[in-house]
Amino acid sequence: MKTIELKSGQSVYFCTCGKSSKFPFCDGTYKLENQFKPRFKVYDQDAIETLCECGKCSQFPLTDYPCK
Repeated sequence: MKTIELKSGQSVYFCTCGKSSKFPFCDGTYKLENQFKPRFKVYDQDAIETLCECGKCSQFPLTDYPCK
């Protein structure tokens, strides 16, 4: 499974359309689709997030763990 490291105080917009060139982070591509909005998250402590590999997890692009 792929993971990403995030630092305390970091704020990110996660891609929910799956088409971002900066995936798992949003690059604004969703604006062409109009049905997706990025997921905003602020980290109050260092974290390691596991990425969804199935595309069906409710917290996509993060996994519900285990990935469906």
